[in-house]
Amino acid sequence: MTLSGRKPPDLKLLFSDFCDYFDGKLVWKRRGNINTQVLNFFAKKAGDTGYLSQRDYMDIDLVWWSELSDIELALQHEAHVRDVARLFDRKTTRFGMYPQEFRQLRDLKALRKILIVYVSEAGEKNLIQNVERWLAGQRSEMFTTAEEYLIINGRSVRKEADKKPGILFHAYIFAYNRRLAGPIDRHLAQAPG
Repeated sequence: MTLSGRKPPDLKLLFSDFCDYFDGKLVWKRRGNINTQVLNFFAKKAGDTGYLSQRDYMDIDLVWWSELSDIELALQHEAHVRDVARLFDRKTTRFGMYPQEFRQLRDLKALRKILIVYVSEAGEKNLIQNVERWLAGQRSEMFTTAEEYLIINGRSVRKEADKKPGILFHAYIFAYNRRLAGPIDRHLAQAPG
């Protein structure tokens, strides 16, 4: 339970709603638009479930606030990150320091955390290994054991039967120190065009 007496957002249900909503609506080649669409979906979902949403809070793409001003959910959506290491490691380039998106998400105090990325199959395996390593290495006194993470990876595929383009989403749910579910597979049709 949250401080407000509500159940925290159900990550499995959010993933299902996400896939149901976007089935037939996304075009893989236009990933720049995907970021706006995803953030708009989660902002609307916040309002529909009684939360207030805020974008760009402390370098987190979107958070859901409860009526008691607690962050109930934090979302990072990385439509253009292909290098899994960028999500975890601090690197300096000629453009400055990478923001380590997963670290930011992990360090924010919120009961539910979502990371959405679009990496290759090999990248996904590396991603999940890194998430498990990072979560297992947390000092439990610094993080609540009630925290849960939803990691979603999407990639372009073709349906076997009709060879139409689609997007395969894999979801994994973690507690603060172990995997609870996943991969959960959902194959979405792409929008025409």
